[in-house]
Amino acid sequence: MLARARVSALAPRTRAFALLPQQLQALPQAQQLHATYGAVTFSRRRPTLQVTSTQLAVATLGRRCFSTANSETPLYFDTHHVVKSLQEKGFTVDQSESILQVMKDAMADSLEAQSRILATKSEHVELKAELSERVFNSTLKFALLTVGIGRTDIAQRHSRELLERDFNTLKQDIRMLEKIDFDKIRMEIAELEKKFLLQKQAEDETLNELRLSMEKVEKRMLQYAVGFAGTIMAVGAALMRLVL
Repeated sequence: MLARARVSALAPRTRAFALLPQQLQALPQAQQLHATYGAVTFSRRRPTLQVTSTQLAVATLGRRCFSTANSETPLYFDTHHVVKSLQEKGFTVDQSESILQVMKDAMADSLEAQSRILATKSEHVELKAELSERVFNSTLKFALLTVGIGRTDIAQRHSRELLERDFNTLKQDIRMLEKIDFDKIRMEIAELEKKFLLQKQAEDETLNELRLSMEKVEKRMLQYAVGFAGTIMAVGAALMRLVL
């Protein structure tokens, strides 16, 4: 019941993650979160992860990555591959860098949102130790008050079952929150892809209109050149007749 109350108290803190393009499908796998799916903080709140200034750093194996100066969980992915892929799709250098900046901000906001609902391994161990200590104290008091080994065993077994049930409930609630957050991210990625496709379609239409205009101009220039040449030839023929 204690763990269930803590999860319900932290439920309003769940926030939608920022935009993240589908161009990097391997990006969520490369993102290493240094937080485990444990119990939520119970006696103190974790400090909010604040990302102030960002800088480009070189990761291992010679791959470039984004790294935050004050973040405990740096963002690792190949920025060169991202920019190159976007340029191959038809984006300019400025557009590619802007998309890359949006991705970086989205990942930072994602880490910040996850830091509010996820607990570290040390906090999980601390909560588990506290619950175990409470169960042990309750069981010890009950054992001192009860008469007979049979009743003590029953109480211990019952307390153990309650503890296991509370932990299972807590795990299910945390997984449900995580699933909801990732569903929101997928929806936002789909919307971002639609916007990119619409923008690319508009640019293609503009390029086609420019090509048609250039072709019309070329045809007119060719007609003018042919007419001018015909006029020169006619004038030359007339002069030749006059001379002869």
